[in-house]
Formats: sequence, structure tokens, C-alpha cells
Amino acid sequence: MMIESIKQGFSITHKNWQVILLRVAAGAINVIGFFFLVGTPVIIAIISFGIDVAQVRDMFPGILENPMDILTRYIGLAVLVAVAFLIYLTVASIIIIYAYGGTIGVLRNAVLDEQFKFSYSGFFREAGRFFFPLVWLSSLAMLLILAAVIAFAILAGVVFAVTQVSAGSGSSLIVFFSTFFSLLLVFLALTLGLGSLIYIVYASIAMVADGRGVMDSFRSAWVFVMGRPMAFVFYILLIIGILAVNILLVMIGFAFQMTPIIGPFAGIPYKVAYCAVQVYLGVVMWGALVAYYMRGTKRSASEVIQTPARDI
Repeated sequence: MMIESIKQGFSITHKNWQVILLRVAAGAINVIGFFFLVGTPVIIAIISFGIDVAQVRDMFPGILENPMDILTRYIGLAVLVAVAFLIYLTVASIIIIYAYGGTIGVLRNAVLDEQFKFSYSGFFREAGRFFFPLVWLSSLAMLLILAAVIAFAILAGVVFAVTQVSAGSGSSLIVFFSTFFSLLLVFLALTLGLGSLIYIVYASIAMVADGRGVMDSFRSAWVFVMGRPMAFVFYILLIIGILAVNILLVMIGFAFQMTPIIGPFAGIPYKVAYCAVQVYLGVVMWGALVAYYMRGTKRSASEVIQTPARDI
């Protein structure tokens, strides 16, 4: 089923290639927003710092008389940059979630109906339809991850304290077990972290694919991954495949840069093409995951709820 899902991921991506353009546009908006919302305060801070350095001799008596004035000025700039960065993260998150909902919604429709034809209005309708449910799901997932991180931090602190005490005792056996449990804790943290990420991804796909609320989506994803553990392997294989393509593209990029004549001219177009390939592979991956979930749950168009629940 994995091979068929990957093939279908490529197929529905090619049929709905406009999704790639929309995701490129969303990425471009995020990049422009970063330079506008974060870059502008940073430039202001740099200019202000440069002026202070140029006039440091004239300002030196004032600095000695009122050092808090200069300190307050730099704190204000730091706060300005921090606030601007938080605003950017909020705006970028909204755009990412909105584009994600539209993408998964279109891919879901393409999996359900082989005759499905893409429309921009349909994309934005799906994006708006699933935006708030995905926000709730993301928020709940972040809270769960935060709770898990705190629990692991406490457990790691206990293990570290025991390890330090054991190391001081000088017993080789105690030191061995302390080191073993420390490494085991790290392994469990990495495994559970990756597993949780994959589970959340399938929960978001379940929400859009089934058209249900947040808690129902988590339950559906849990039933799916527990009944089909290869879902974790499938996600990891997709990531490995994308990483392999990335490594190949980076090597090709280095080869272009080493070329004496065309290297400098081909650099920028190649980077643009590289970004486009990244977006393309991302859409293919989501298409394959949607197809894998729909095949695994044997969903049909009649089983999909058209208006998702807003509960959490």
C-alpha cells in the first residue's frame, strides 16, 4: 500500500499543480513578512547603534552622567525586535495553517474523486473551513508536547542527580547502570518525540480527511496508527526520501558553483528551482500521506463529514 500511496501522491500533485503555486506564494509572503516585520526593527537598531558608535566621544560625558538613558534605549530596541518577531511568528503560523488546510482539503478531494478538478475558490474554501479546527488541534498538540517536555525534564533531572551521586560512590556497576539509564532516557525522549510528531501529523490529516472535530481526530489517528504501525515507518521513509533528494540537489548546486563561467549566473535560478522542488516534494509527501490514510481507513466520499465539528 505504501508504493501505491506514493504513486497516488505524485498523481494528485500533478493533477492539482496549482497547489504548488499557492504554497510558493504563501512561502514568499512569509519571507517578505520576515524582512518587513523583523528586518525593519533590526535595521533601525543597527542604524541606531552605528550612530551611537560614531558619536561615542560626544556622548561619553552623557553616558557617565545618565547611563540608564543608553541602557533604556537598547532595551527598547530589544523589546521592539522581540515583539516584531512574535508578531511575525503569529502571522507566519496563520499563513502556514491556512495553506495547510487548503492543501490537505484539495488532496483529500482528489483522492476521493478521480474526476476532481482543482479550483482556487475550492482551495480557499477548504482552507477557511479547516483553519480554526487546525488551530485548536495545533494548540492542544503544543500543550501536550509542553507537558511531555516538562515531565521528561524532571525525569532527566532526577536521573542526572542519581548519576552524579553514583559517580561519586566509585562503584563501576552503579556508574554503568546510571549511564545506561541516562542513554535509555535520551533514546526514549527521541523516540517518543518523533512518534508524537507523526501522530499529530496523522491527527491533522484525519481532521481534514474525515471532517471531524479535534478530539475525534485524535481518536481516529490513534486507532489508525495503533492498527497500522507501519504508518510511522511510512512517514519516516518519506522524510528519508526527501532528505536524499535534498542531498542530491545540494551536490548538484555545489557542482554549479564550481563551474567557472556559468556558476555565478546559474546560482540564483538554481536556488529558485531548488525552493520550487522543495515545495513540490512537500505537496507530494502530503498527498501520499493523505492517500495512505484514506486507503488505510477505506474512506469514501459518503463517509466524509462536509462540515467539521468545532469542538475540542
